[in-house]
Amino acid sequence: MSKSQKSLATKPRIAIVVIVVALILSLPLLSHYASHAASKALVHGNAQTDPARALVWYKVAATLAPHDPNILEKLAGSDLQNGSDNDALTAATRSIAHGAGSTGDVLESQALLELGQNDTAIQAAQTAVQTSTDQAAQVQLGLAYATAGNDDRLAATIGLLGTSTAAQTLSSVEHNHFTLAQGLYVRGLLRSSQRILTKYQVGGSQSYLLQAQIALQLGHNDKNSLEQGRGLLDKAIMISPERVDLRQALQSIDQKLGDDAAAGEQGSKTQALETGKV
Repeated sequence: MSKSQKSLATKPRIAIVVIVVALILSLPLLSHYASHAASKALVHGNAQTDPARALVWYKVAATLAPHDPNILEKLAGSDLQNGSDNDALTAATRSIAHGAGSTGDVLESQALLELGQNDTAIQAAQTAVQTSTDQAAQVQLGLAYATAGNDDRLAATIGLLGTSTAAQTLSSVEHNHFTLAQGLYVRGLLRSSQRILTKYQVGGSQSYLLQAQIALQLGHNDKNSLEQGRGLLDKAIMISPERVDLRQALQSIDQKLGDDAAAGEQGSKTQALETGKV
């Protein structure tokens, strides 16, 4: 084989090596982009949040960077928001293995709490508290105690926290089951919140609204969850017919179910309430 032939034969191999190296070097950038896209999919403080879409992007990011603890933490949190509790536990455990620290322990505790494993959830939260002074770890430990019905340990934890924000948060849930359920819900612990509302038969329009929100998230807005949410909101409106937010939520469900007549009726009632014509 001549030198020119050897050169021609070698060039494709070099090109392949260059492409492979370029792909490897671009992985961190690609995973960062995917993680950023997931964050953008979540419009914080807005009813139009899209946790399902965010989860897709976090999965992409975790595939591109399977050993990045920050991305694995975000994946675990997104799994919790979408009710994928076993996946959340797996992601949290992986994040701990790759150096996530107390944040990973908190997420692991949350996932275990969602799976109904209260004792193990408490142990994970205790580990988080032992390795960090982060108030999120203290709050998670207190919530785990409260969910397990361990009032003495919850009170002791509050006592150790003095006048901190964590102490105030836990004090608000100490003897109020609805506030406890709400505190669990805002942290993405949907099933734990649902269990508290059911276990203690928490009533009232606020409770029914929260139960409707949980049903919609866990059911990913499928027809059954929409029907369940509508039934719960009907109960809430019977108790508090003057609340605009309840009628707006019901109108949104009616629209998703394709019931234009019912949606229009709720829209008219909402408008009447807002203009004071009721």
